[in-house]
Amino acid sequence: MLPTSIEKLFEENKYHAIIEYCLSQPTLSDLDCYDQLRVAASYFKCEQYEKAKELIDLLESSLSGSIEYLNLAAVTYRKLGYTDKALNIINQALAVDSSSPFLLNN
Repeated sequence: MLPTSIEKLFEENKYHAIIEYCLSQPTLSDLDCYDQLRVAASYFKCEQYEKAKELIDLLESSLSGSIEYLNLAAVTYRKLGYTDKALNIINQALAVDSSSPFLLNN
């Protein structure tokens, strides 16, 4: 069992602790989609872009309207060299919220 929430660990920049916890679990299906997104972001922060992408791909149907999801997806695809896909996702995100601070940093 996790001694504190994934959200709290993420806020404290404890990305490795999040990953270690998740690796000890048989599945992430017990986590809500936003905690799963934090796990994907933790992989990204630890430069494990392929692992981040795996989770991003799984979360697409649940979070495709979330700016946080779209931003993470775009930067992950960009890091992996999928620039066309990243640009398409950024355009999709801009259609949702063109003033998002997440997107303005991209």
